[in-house]
Amino acid sequence: MLRLQGFYSQYENVKTSQANQKALERIGADMVHLYNKGTGVRVGLVDSGISNHVAFRDRIKGGWDFVRNQAPDGTDGFGHGTFQAGIIAAGGRPFIASRPGGPLDLGIKGVAPEAHLYDLRVSDDDGLVTWDRAAAAVAWAIGNRIEILYLGFGSTNYNQALSEALDRAYRAGIIVVAPVGSTYASHTNTGSDWPSIIPSALFPARHPKVIGVGEVDLRDRPDHWEYIWIPDRFPWQGPALVRFYHARDGSTELVAPGGGMITYNSELDVGVGSTVGTNSMGLGLGTSISAAYAAGVAALIITGGTTSDTEGVRQRLVNTATILASKGFSDETNRKIYGRGLINALLAAPPASITSDNIERQRRELGIGTDGRGNKAMVTTLANIPPRVTVPADPIPYLSRYPSPRNGETNVPVDNPVRFTVKSDTVGIDISTVRVKIKGEVYKCGAPGFSFTGNRRSYDIEVRPVSSGWNYEETVDVEIEVWDLAGRPGLVYERILR
Repeated sequence: MLRLQGFYSQYENVKTSQANQKALERIGADMVHLYNKGTGVRVGLVDSGISNHVAFRDRIKGGWDFVRNQAPDGTDGFGHGTFQAGIIAAGGRPFIASRPGGPLDLGIKGVAPEAHLYDLRVSDDDGLVTWDRAAAAVAWAIGNRIEILYLGFGSTNYNQALSEALDRAYRAGIIVVAPVGSTYASHTNTGSDWPSIIPSALFPARHPKVIGVGEVDLRDRPDHWEYIWIPDRFPWQGPALVRFYHARDGSTELVAPGGGMITYNSELDVGVGSTVGTNSMGLGLGTSISAAYAAGVAALIITGGTTSDTEGVRQRLVNTATILASKGFSDETNRKIYGRGLINALLAAPPASITSDNIERQRRELGIGTDGRGNKAMVTTLANIPPRVTVPADPIPYLSRYPSPRNGETNVPVDNPVRFTVKSDTVGIDISTVRVKIKGEVYKCGAPGFSFTGNRRSYDIEVRPVSSGWNYEETVDVEIEVWDLAGRPGLVYERILR
């Protein structure tokens, strides 16, 4: 027997939707939504069912109820599956739902808000799952061309039939994601009867073909459920010392938001918001939520076209993750806590026209010009970018340094401007703000120190050092930030050659 992981509470504070939005921002999914919403990716939820919630009812495309052996009827007696469906694919449509104490404004958006959901109910109304139901659901997913399979349950036990079904799913090209678990079991120390609780990742998350996902809060702090204090010495060995052990055995491959502290007017100990019931919302904590975020990002990867095969998506997730570490812990311990790091949707699913190969090719084809004062400049133009799309900072660095014939440094006369050009071949691009940082001081468009001119396709930014407080012999770093009308970092940047 297995159990669904994590928990939720119904009809909670309106700040839930803000918590959900903060989680999307933390993994970069809000920026990905400017060009990719996971449209049409087939995501199967092996869970407690999915209610006919207004947030996604038109995108529940099928499934099977393995508890009652019938087609899904749009009910969820336990609530867990509807919650995870909201994390993965809620459409973000605002609506008002009633609750005790007054109406509640709901506008929850999932990681892949245009994905197609398939309801594979395997748990009863108490959240209990049987092995045969779980294996049957995986088999159904294989036969119905599911692309991503979310497993919301876990057990300290192993099951051969489910393991073999997961092997077949991997060979069929299905990406399978599962929570490493939020519950634990007692273990007996080797050579003694002294019990302790040293949990490891649950099955099926520890299956080698499954992506096991752990939890951090919105400040990247590890899930406090995952740690346990146990006796370091047995009583007959002297005073009982206590040592800090991490729960995981290395099966955590990635971490994702699963709850935490968020601050608005005050700090609230809340989880991540999602959909519960027919037209309501709730709060939840647990690794099941984290796994749902990972499943959503996998859908964005498939839609983005960078890769769609099972191992390719898995490697894309882990290779683009943001590395996290807790101070004072060894590399080995941090790896057990955070796996490869926090999922990063923006790096995992960039705009289709901006791949690493694309960037390098364009760099080789760049033209070299001068600003009339001997300063060489390199202009990067990215073509075929949808309007108002954010380009990540990593492929095209913001930081530029004045050119120099020696050691990468130069003397900067106070009257010598350096011109940066922002260009795009995409019709309709508008840039609203330019921020320039010189020696830590920020200058905005129209402020003393630089000018901003141009048309809808090309903007020139002239950076002129301010004479006050500047040394003629100083080397100066310049950081350019270009912002579009949506308030996002800009599309194209120019670098100064050394």
